Amino acid sequence: MLSRGKIKKINSLKDKKTRQISQLFTIEGIKSVKEISLSAFITIEELYAVPEFHALASSIAPGRTEEISPEDMRRISSQTTPEGLLAVCRIPNHGHFAFKEGQLVIALDDIRDPGNLGTIVRLADWFGVEDILCSKSTVDLYNPKTVQSTMGSIARVRVHYTDLAETLARCPLKVYGAFLEGSDIYRANLKPEGVIVIGNEANGISPAVEAVVSEKITIPRFGRTHGAESLNAAIAASVIISQFISSTHGRSGK
Repeated sequence: MLSRGKIKKINSLKDKKTRQISQLFTIEGIKSVKEISLSAFITIEELYAVPEFHALASSIAPGRTEEISPEDMRRISSQTTPEGLLAVCRIPNHGHFAFKEGQLVIALDDIRDPGNLGTIVRLADWFGVEDILCSKSTVDLYNPKTVQSTMGSIARVRVHYTDLAETLARCPLKVYGAFLEGSDIYRANLKPEGVIVIGNEANGISPAVEAVVSEKITIPRFGRTHGAESLNAAIAASVIISQFISSTHGRSGK
């Protein structure tokens, strides 16, 4: 049985300030915990499992696993229906971010919705984008809702919080910004490297970041009535990244 103190400590990690101070976060579910255990940069500090999954948990994190009751799992879980495994993990320190030649990077300017950030992390993982830059006002990656929505991709994609305008100002790569008006992504001369900037769900890319954008790009609207004013940030990111990858993929002859 978990002590009240341990339950309080784990639940406190649902708070951003506590996560920042302790440099810990939680992740839940068999799939996500398995993937975290294979991460090159995230380590499991403690792993809690209901009796049904204790043997599995012990094989994932030997010596760091504790069997708890389903009742205690419900007390520490962020999920409505806990899956039976919860890991307390160390927040990685990726150090100073440096751009590399030939690299494709996603930059997020003030994304506020945890689901959008989590989905974009999954997109990056799917398309082989290893790094995401986030403005300091972007929602916390280690928010339980964000972590859950990454579906384990948090284990493979490095996310860096930075002064986005300042970082992009020294970027040697071309910086593409997603706007309602810009070059048609289906006709644009995309390069096999660069930074793709996705802006805030309501306000788009901030003026400070817009000032360092090399080329504005847009997803053309084909609907006859033009009733839809814009696309969800994660949907827009998926369309743009897909087009960017397919264009460079085709030109590379692969």
